[in-house]
Amino acid sequence: MARYSISHVPPSNSPRIAIIGAGPGGLTLGILLHRRRIPFTIYENRWKPEEKEYDAPSGMLDLHPGTGLAAIEACGLTSEFQARSVECGEATIVADRDGSVLWSFEGDGTQPEISRHALMKLLLSKLPSECIKWDHELISARSREESEYSQDTSTYQYTLVFDNRSKLRDWYAPPDVEVAADLVIGADGTWSRTRNSLLDRHKQAYELGPSYTGVQMITLDIAGLTARDPELDALLGPGSFFALGDNNVLITQRGTGGAARVYLYVSSRENNLLNMTATTTHSLPPGVISDMLLGTTGTEGRKARGWRNFAAWGPKLKDLIRVALKDLAETTHQNLDVRAMWMRPIDELAWPHRAGVTLLGDAAHLMTPFAGSGVNLALRDALEISEAITCAWDTTIGVDDADNSHDNRRHAFKAVLDPLIQEFEEIMITRAEEAAKESWDNLQVFVSEGAAKKAVALYQGWYS
Repeated sequence: MARYSISHVPPSNSPRIAIIGAGPGGLTLGILLHRRRIPFTIYENRWKPEEKEYDAPSGMLDLHPGTGLAAIEACGLTSEFQARSVECGEATIVADRDGSVLWSFEGDGTQPEISRHALMKLLLSKLPSECIKWDHELISARSREESEYSQDTSTYQYTLVFDNRSKLRDWYAPPDVEVAADLVIGADGTWSRTRNSLLDRHKQAYELGPSYTGVQMITLDIAGLTARDPELDALLGPGSFFALGDNNVLITQRGTGGAARVYLYVSSRENNLLNMTATTTHSLPPGVISDMLLGTTGTEGRKARGWRNFAAWGPKLKDLIRVALKDLAETTHQNLDVRAMWMRPIDELAWPHRAGVTLLGDAAHLMTPFAGSGVNLALRDALEISEAITCAWDTTIGVDDADNSHDNRRHAFKAVLDPLIQEFEEIMITRAEEAAKESWDNLQVFVSEGAAKKAVALYQGWYS
């Protein structure tokens, strides 16, 4: 097993910080530490994205004051963020399943939208390339007290083993990489291996990971809708459009060049929509997929299927789905994007505190998107973790190493940091529990009978 040479890690008397995951939260934390000249390394299991990948459609994220926007400001990126938040407006439209508009709001400029790709590109542009190790999949993590080392929390160090997947392209690349870390921050999303390996060790295997929400999400894209169908374009408006009915939800967001991204949220008892998943739909003819989503079936057919499709929806919205499916059929090598939606039960967000390990974002508090809080909380988490690390760093930067103990400063740093991280976790979980409950309650409204009118009442309360 390979171990990184000293050129890849900070000096031995400096704490070693490992951030697992290069999503918005992990990258934001990296930028904040980099601005304070605190060394760290981000490990990401994906290959490094190519420039052209940022031109592909992606979902929109609305950042909120006090959370996402506060972190963007702390990164010194407000002006650059504003220049990139022009693809989708803040306007919101709520309609019923027939496409009849029940409520609309033009937006007030407080929650700008930015595409996920634009945000990722911006964040990556502010980090030196050597700070991120791409193609590194975390396969195991353990603390050294499990490996016959001291039980003193200030001496805890973690051993992380990564599968260096660059070996698939480089015959001479080492198959595995072992990394020692004094602080591990899990920003590795829904199926966080950091959490499973280091913090949820007390759970049984079947208890690990999130729970199915009862909703599937299908993602479709329409290019150039403005020119292709002015009537549909006008219906969707310049921002976000919500249509609700039959326990399902249709949401659209606007993109560049008059594009529209379409999300179909389908209530389903099973988490695979009769095996209609991203790994199987490539073999289904477009007509079969269209029939599954729009075809008319009797009561018995609906019971057998276990979910209601969009056959009873109004002609305008069915046309929207047909156009999106047509674009999908004409896109080479692209499968239908079908995903089960997961969340961590609200009363299971917290974990037993452990020195030298913490979480942020979905790894800590995965929730449904129906409060718009996910990425905002992840960025706020990153901001607060960076403040704790900076405080501990500044407090221990002058520790005397005259006794020739190269661990002196690292131990002092961890001793100061641990109570700060513990305080952060308590605040983060309280904040996340409130957002997760709101998100779950909103989802129950959106997939209930008479959801459109109930949703209007929700939005009127939010924007009053």
